[in-house]
Amino acid sequence: CPMAPSSASRARPVERGGEERGGLLRLLLISSLRALFLGACLGIPAGFIKSLLQFALQREWTALLQASLFGLICLLLFLLFIRAMVKRSGQRKSKTVAVVVLGDIARSPRMMNHAMCLAGSGYDVFLVGYVESQLPLHLQQHERISVTAIPTPWKLPRRPKILYILLAPLAAISRAFALLACMMRGGSKSVVLLQNPPSIPTLLVARFFSWFCCDAALVVDWHNYGYTIMETTGAPKIAILLAKIYEMALGCLADGHFCVSEAMKKDLASRWRIPEAVVLYDRPPSHFRRQTEAEKFELFKRLEQEGVVKLGDFYNPVDEAPKPTPRPNRPALVVSSTSWTPDEDFGLFMTALKELDMMLRSTSSLGDDDSSRVLVVITGKGPLKEQFEQEICSAGFARVSVKTAWLACEDYPKLLGSADLGVCLHYSSSGLDLPMKVVDMFGCDLPVLAKRYACIQELVADGKHGYLFDDSRQLAQQMFRLLSEFPEDQEKLDSMRESIVSSHCTRWEDEWKERASSVFSRYVGT
Repeated sequence: CPMAPSSASRARPVERGGEERGGLLRLLLISSLRALFLGACLGIPAGFIKSLLQFALQREWTALLQASLFGLICLLLFLLFIRAMVKRSGQRKSKTVAVVVLGDIARSPRMMNHAMCLAGSGYDVFLVGYVESQLPLHLQQHERISVTAIPTPWKLPRRPKILYILLAPLAAISRAFALLACMMRGGSKSVVLLQNPPSIPTLLVARFFSWFCCDAALVVDWHNYGYTIMETTGAPKIAILLAKIYEMALGCLADGHFCVSEAMKKDLASRWRIPEAVVLYDRPPSHFRRQTEAEKFELFKRLEQEGVVKLGDFYNPVDEAPKPTPRPNRPALVVSSTSWTPDEDFGLFMTALKELDMMLRSTSSLGDDDSSRVLVVITGKGPLKEQFEQEICSAGFARVSVKTAWLACEDYPKLLGSADLGVCLHYSSSGLDLPMKVVDMFGCDLPVLAKRYACIQELVADGKHGYLFDDSRQLAQQMFRLLSEFPEDQEKLDSMRESIVSSHCTRWEDEWKERASSVFSRYVGT
């Protein structure tokens, strides 16, 4: 008689039957979900159109509310669909980093330094910002860096105020679309590196772009807080509060964070719930250094043509010596750089220069020489420059001479490397950022007089690298103490230079490689 089937062979048809029924149930479930999703995708826009027509014909405000709700749901569904498509296709294999600056690129040295280091590390850099000033040649000519200029925004009328209030939102929207259009050029990106501030509209645009356009990681470089800068402009309190909420909410959504000081890192961790920010100190690039006498001479020849200095005040006639020879009674060269914005008190500086001029006039060590003993050169451009120049003309200086200048990017480090003393009037709106101009001055072994505020001592050791001042009287006294016997007595200046050389020897390239390189490699596929 035939053998009875084993228990294992009898179980197989049952298993196949169970698998078929499970597959059928999954198919029905998936088909039902797709039908529901399709119905929602068709029904919600239909509901939006119906409610909008109902409001237009019958003026029912409930219909407008329904239309707004349907429109919002439509937008969210569309964005979710786009996000799903981007996630499905984007693998972050591109080694392209978008460096975004909603400002003049040439006046954003930290972001230009980022771009150079990224390019030197093998990344393709897509640099986006305003091109209002000439860019450094080494950045323009780098084969891995491409620059996309954002169209210059139209200026808002400040008067009447009601017109400014009405146009300001339109200006922000137009800037947002212009920025987004520029960022979408140049193919896919793996990382978007964003300078903050400004926060509006950059944080929103960058987050939208990185989520819905190319599945890129967003890294924010916190230089300061945008809402604290608004506080210095006299903006309405409600606008400042909304800007703060906006900045905090979108800032927390970024994938990576840099900041400029330990104080800011602690603040981001305690108040903003961003514990992972990397402190990336500003450091001078390698081309910031002390200049030789021959290099100073060539620079002053160019600056004389622009009316900034008189070559004969600093050097003996060329035919008297085969090499440039500094005059024994040359004036002290004091340099300050600024963006001419309200966070730098040039009224304080002007008062200090007037007091210094009176002190120099009254001292007996100057003899009968009526020439200027201190030449102050202020570089930069911005909204308050003309007002300061008018004050200079009416000041009536005798022993102090003040000049303003806008230098080529290549000449700015040379001027710092030729100066005897630097002055920094930067006062942080948040009390948490550090002025890069001081870093540049230290790169040229230049002692600095800096405005005192909460975290400035992370950078400037009072009495060692320079002095910190609180008011115009202190600043005038510090300048007089260091420069009254110049150039015969430079003992204190030389001591400060030696301290700077020993304390601030790290360059930007080394700082970036140690602290920032790993942040970018984390988000780039191999």
